[in-house]
Amino acid sequence: MLAKLVNIFLPFIFVILVCSCSQQRQLAKEFLNKKDSLSILILRTDTVFKKNLKKNNDSISDTTNSLFLGKTKNITLINLIYTGLIDELKKRKLKVYTDENMNSFMSLPSESYIFNMSQIEMDEYVIPYSFSQDYDEDEYYQDFNLNAVSLNTWFEVSELNGEQEKSKVLYSSKSINDNVYGYFRRNYLYDEIYFNYRRTDITLDDIYKSALNFGYTNADYIFDYFLNQYVYENYKGKMKKNYLHYDIKKNRFIKAEKNRFIFM
Repeated sequence: MLAKLVNIFLPFIFVILVCSCSQQRQLAKEFLNKKDSLSILILRTDTVFKKNLKKNNDSISDTTNSLFLGKTKNITLINLIYTGLIDELKKRKLKVYTDENMNSFMSLPSESYIFNMSQIEMDEYVIPYSFSQDYDEDEYYQDFNLNAVSLNTWFEVSELNGEQEKSKVLYSSKSINDNVYGYFRRNYLYDEIYFNYRRTDITLDDIYKSALNFGYTNADYIFDYFLNQYVYENYKGKMKKNYLHYDIKKNRFIKAEKNRFIFM
C-alpha cells in the first residue's frame, strides 16, 4: 500500500520541485535586467582588529609567537579589500558610490543601499594536520602544524530612506594556510620508511593577495545578496530555500552552498 502511495505522489513532488527551481531561476534572470537600478554606497572602517589564536600566548593581542600580525600593515589590508570590492562591483554594472561622492548618493531615490564595512578582523592560528598512507600492509602517519590566517568582515546593511529601523549585519570570511605535499617511501639502504614531502609556507605577500581576493569575494556576496532578495520578494507560492550564486564568468546560476554571507 505504501509503495503504491509513493508511486502516485512521487511524480507530483518532482513536478513541484522542478517548477519551484524554474521560477527561482526565471526571477534571477529578471534581476540581471533590473540590477542597473541599484545604487550602493560602500563605507569602510579604518581599523583592523588582530587576534593571535595560537597557544602559549598571554592574550589574543600578544604577537610574541606570531609570524604575521605585527608585520601586516592595517592600511594596506583595508585598501586591498576595499579596492577589490569596488572594482568587482563595478564590473557587475552596479552604481557604486564611496565616501567621496556621498552627497550625491544621499539625494538618490529608492533602491539605494548603504553597505558599511564596520569591522575587519585578522586571525592567526595553527591547524593540526595528519597525513596517513598504507605502505607494505602497514599504515604510517606524519603530523604537522600548519600556520593559517583568516580575514573576516562585518557589513551593516541599510536602505536609504527605508522603513527598517535596524541594520542587517552580514559576515564573511576567507582563510589561507601552509600546505604539505608528500608520501611515504622506503629507504632500501637503511631499510626504513620515511616521509618524503614538500612544504609551502604562506608569506606576507600571500596575505596581501588574499586580501585583494577577499574584496572580490565580498563583491560576489553583495551581488548575490540583492539577487536572492529580489527572488524572495517576487516569488509566488512557498519557495524552497535555495540561496543562489551568479557565476559571472560562465553566466549561470548555481547553489551558493557555503559561499555566501552569513546573516548575523
